[in-house]
Order: sequence, then structure tokens, then C-alpha cells
Amino acid sequence: MKSLSELKNELERIEKQIKLKESEIQLLIEEKKRAQGELKELLRRFREKKSKLVELKSKRRELKSKLREKTDCIRKLRETLADKRKQVGENIREIAKLRRTISSIKREVKADLDQLIKRIEELEWYYQTTPLSREEEKRVIAKIGSLSKKRKKLEQAIRFEEEILKIERRIEDLKDEISRIKSDIKRLSSEIEQLKSEITSLNETIIDQSNMIDDLKSKIDYFKELIRDKNNKISKAQVELMNLKARKNAVIILMNRVKRDEYLNRVVERALEKMRRGNKLSFDEFKLLMELGLFEKKVS
Repeated sequence: MKSLSELKNELERIEKQIKLKESEIQLLIEEKKRAQGELKELLRRFREKKSKLVELKSKRRELKSKLREKTDCIRKLRETLADKRKQVGENIREIAKLRRTISSIKREVKADLDQLIKRIEELEWYYQTTPLSREEEKRVIAKIGSLSKKRKKLEQAIRFEEEILKIERRIEDLKDEISRIKSDIKRLSSEIEQLKSEITSLNETIIDQSNMIDDLKSKIDYFKELIRDKNNKISKAQVELMNLKARKNAVIILMNRVKRDEYLNRVVERALEKMRRGNKLSFDEFKLLMELGLFEKKVS
């Protein structure tokens, strides 16, 4: 068995180890708290960035929806524009056709309508007021019929000219519509380019935001692992501290036992010395010698 001095030295070493272990545990707890504080802030920023990312993606969907609507609108306007241009072309061709017909009539008739009407009226007056031979009558009637046919053709040419004027007004209306459509297409094209620019900018922002989220996630994982590591080290250190305290208690018990044994030895020696001198023993000394079986041996 170790001496009391050796046990005291061992107790001092254990107490020093306990203090070191308690300091180690306290340091680990403080490091864990700092890590938890960092983790809390990272989680706050992570949630904030995630919320912002959701907001940005929602905004991008909204812009893409507007882009599709305007693109579809431009497509329809271009279809309408093509149809209006086709109508202009058809009307221009109709005017050309009517003008060819008018030119053909004028080349054939080679007279003014007012002159024709006047000549027809003169012949009709002549026919009605002048006695004519049968041959002369036939000739006048034939001439009136021929001039009436020419009159009808000239009147038809005039109607064609009036139709041309209507068609030209219709073409002007179509051209105004075409101008408005082209203006709308230009405006929408500008708006589409603006939307595309905004979407491109949003895409870049979303990428940056996603990268920041990934970076935060890596840091969050790091601090979570760090906290788990601190918890493991704290648990391990607490077990070691319990073991050290158990060893301390064991040494203290052993020291008490050694102290008791040394005390008993001194009492026994003092009692035995009394017996050798023939002095009277105290009750406790007598009892101790009896318990140790020394009284009988000494007496015998």
C-alpha cells in the first residue's frame, strides 16, 4: 500500500488534472457556443437568401409570362400586317385592272361624254322633227344606237374611275392601319428587348444568389459538424472528468484509511507501551487491543 505522502502527491496530480479537464470542458463549451452563434447567424442569412431567391424566381416567371404575351401579340400583329399588305396589293392590282379597262374604253370611244350626249340629243331631235326617207331613218337610228353604246361605255368608265377613287381611299385606310400596326410592333419589340434585358439581369442575380446559398450551406454544414465534434469532445471530457473525480474519491478514501491505520498503529504502540510499563489502559485502548487480538497475545 502507498504511503500517505505518496497518496497526497497522487491526489495533487489528480486535482490538477481535474482543473485542467474542467478548463478544457469550459473552453469546449465556449467554442461550442460561439459555433452555435455563428450557425444561428448563417441559418438566418440562409433563410433570407432562400426567401429572396424564391422572390426572384417568381419575378422571373412573371417577366417570362409577359414576354410570351408580347411575343404572341407581335406574332398576331405581323399576321395582321401581312394580311393588310396583301389587301393593299390586291386593291392596287384591282386599280390597275380598272385603269386598263378605262384606257381601252377611251381608246375605243375617242370622244367626250358631253359631246356624245349632245350629238345623241341632236340626232333624236332631228329624227323627231325632220321628215326622213326610210333609208335616212334607218341611218339615223343606227347612228343613235352606236352613239348610245359608246355613251354607256363612257359612263361605265366613269363608274370605274369612281370605283378607283373608293379603292384608293381604302388603300389609304389600309396604309394608316399598316402604319399603326408597324408602330405597335416597334413599341412591343422595344418592350420585349427591355423584358429580355431584365430577365438576363435576373438570371445573373439568381445565379449569384444560388452561389451565395451554396456557400452558406457549406458553412452551415461545417459549423454543424464542428458543433457535433465539440459535443463529442465535451461528452468524452466529461466522462474523463467523472473518472478523475472517481479516482480522486478513491485516493481520498485510501488516504483516510492510511490515516486511520497510522492512528491505530500509534494508539496500539502507546497501549502496548503502557502494558509494558504496567500502566492502566483506557477503555478505547483496551477495546482496540482486543479487536486486534493483541491483548491476549501480550498477556500470554
